[in-house]
Formats: sequence, structure tokens, C-alpha cells
Amino acid sequence: GTGLYNWNDASSNWTSGFPNAPGAVANITSNAGNFPQTINLNTGVTVGTLNLGAGANCDYTIAAGTGGSLTFDAGTGGTAYLTDSTPTDGYGQRDQIVANVTLNSPLTINMAAITQDGYGIYNSSAYFGGLWITGVVSGGNGITKTGPSALWLQNTSNSFTGPVNVQEGYLFVPDVAGSTTASALGGTSNTVTLGGTGTIGHLTVDSVWSVGWLWGATLVNPIKLTGEGGGIDAAWVDPLYIGTTIGVAPGTVGTPTLLIQGANNLWFANTT
Repeated sequence: GTGLYNWNDASSNWTSGFPNAPGAVANITSNAGNFPQTINLNTGVTVGTLNLGAGANCDYTIAAGTGGSLTFDAGTGGTAYLTDSTPTDGYGQRDQIVANVTLNSPLTINMAAITQDGYGIYNSSAYFGGLWITGVVSGGNGITKTGPSALWLQNTSNSFTGPVNVQEGYLFVPDVAGSTTASALGGTSNTVTLGGTGTIGHLTVDSVWSVGWLWGATLVNPIKLTGEGGGIDAAWVDPLYIGTTIGVAPGTVGTPTLLIQGANNLWFANTT
């Protein structure tokens, strides 16, 4: 049945001590009979690589437990990696990190395809799939999103100060209902880049599953649409305000927020 495990229980849950050091590799691949698993950190844990994946019906929740947090640190000059090779395919299931996260290194999150629609969204049974990070993300580095299925950054108190680069697939952030400071995309001066060579990256501002149907979302981070494809999908938020680099309303003198290069798109529910 549903499993509850402790990250710091080295003898029961790991083959050779529990991973906790810059550059350490953590492989969480047991399917426990394809039932959900919760892993409590219970201490400050540092890894350079975290690999999730055991089966389409086995969803993972990485929780703080007693005083736990998760730091991604690849060591000097390195890049940390989080790979979800079998993101769950819906039915209310999803992989989650609900503990707070610190980015001591740039983090690349690679989300493999969900078999039902390849993206983990736009399908009644797969919409909730992918990886949700609901803990506060902090630190002096950013996130690169690769792979076709969805990443959800769901905490509007995120304070990390590095760029966000959605090279492929979908990044969902919640509607913050008109705020000019709160954002799941980290610091208000962070650059968000959508699209890379030969790939498509989408940013969706989505109020449906987080705070209800609230209007007037403000996206406070500057946006760049680059490469062969990329887009901002505001289909569930009307209107969407794109602020400047300091998060103020459109029309204010300042650095332009939106730079479009290549074949890219904006989608809005209502253009009036």
C-alpha cells in the first residue's frame, strides 16, 4: 500500500548510506507495488542529482518531515539535475516536492513524456500529472526546464534569483490576482526565456487549480520568447498584465518586458 519513508534512514532505504553532500546522486526508483510514496527528509539534505522514476502509477512526495529541506548543489561550477523519468499520468496523482528547496547551483529539471498525451496536460486524466514544487524555492541560481511534460512552480513566495528557461514542455505558475511583487518565478528581475532551438516552451498562468477563478494576474518577470517556438498561454486568466523588470503596470517607462525573436506566439482568452 501507500508507503512512508525517511530519507535519513540509511540502513532501511538506501544501498550505501543516505545521499547528503554536494554532487551526491539520489536514485528514487522503487515502485512499492505502484502505490504512492512519501519520503520525509527530516534534516537538511544536499544532492547534485535527483532521479525519480519507477512506474506510471507510483507518485512520489518529498516532504520536509521534521525540519527537513532540499538543497541542489553540484559542487563548484557545476549544474544540478532533477530527472523525472516516469511522471504520473493523472487520476489526481502527481510527483511533488513540498519541502523548501534551495538552489546552490543552476538546476536543470528534465520531465519525461506522460504516455497519454505526451505533455501531462490538456487531458482530463493527465492534467494533474508532471512534477509540482510547492515548497519555497530560494537561492542564487535558476531553473532550466527540459522534456515534454509539465513542471508546476506553485509557491508565490519563491525568491530564487536566477533565470528561468523553459526549453521544452510546459511551466505552470499560479495566478497571484493583481500582485506586482509576488511570483512563483522567483525574484522580479529574473528573466524568463521560452523556447529553444527546435523545441517549444510554454508558460501558462493558471488560476484554476490554485486560487480559483481570480482575474487580473500580473506577471512580474521580464519575458523573452526565443528560438523555434515558445508562448505565453493566458487562456484561464483575463486580463494578464505583463509588468516591467520592477513589476509595475504596463505603460510605465522602463526596460521592455517582452522580447519576441523567431517563430513564437501569445495566446489570450480575451483581447478586448
